[in-house]
Amino acid sequence: MGTDKFALEINGQPQWKFMLEQLNHFFEEVFISCRKDQESHFKGQQLIFDELEDIGPMGAIFSSFRALESRYPTLSSSFFIACDMPAFDVRLSAKLHTAISPAYDVVAAWNTERKSAEPLAAFWNKSALPCIEEFISQQNYALFKCMSQLRVKTVEIEDSTTLRNVNSLKDL
Repeated sequence: MGTDKFALEINGQPQWKFMLEQLNHFFEEVFISCRKDQESHFKGQQLIFDELEDIGPMGAIFSSFRALESRYPTLSSSFFIACDMPAFDVRLSAKLHTAISPAYDVVAAWNTERKSAEPLAAFWNKSALPCIEEFISQQNYALFKCMSQLRVKTVEIEDSTTLRNVNSLKDL
């Protein structure tokens, strides 16, 4: 795309600010996972830096659990959302939250258009960490493949446009 998706102006502001506003309506604390060189974009925000760079969202989930385990030792799950969903509605988080259970490693939105679970519109349980670590050790960073090895609960979303993401400028 030639630019960081989080910085795209959507909804009259950088996409990351729109997402942050949405998330702050539901969560007490919101952390932004990013590379160290992106720090200046997020002044005043709580950041978690990628421990392992250039491995994508799997690295963000791994780094987030590692960073939060000392601060919140009893934390069992965290919500992960892609930064490029211009129609995101925080009610999605609330709906997924009601399905969290120790019986599942991931509670993910079901994308009816793509007919698949959305790994970056999901609560990930810490119980998924060993699988993530195994995939990282094998240099396999595909979240869908990792999820296929986990206990996943999917929650159907009435309006799948909330899961639409921006992969190119034509998607705007």
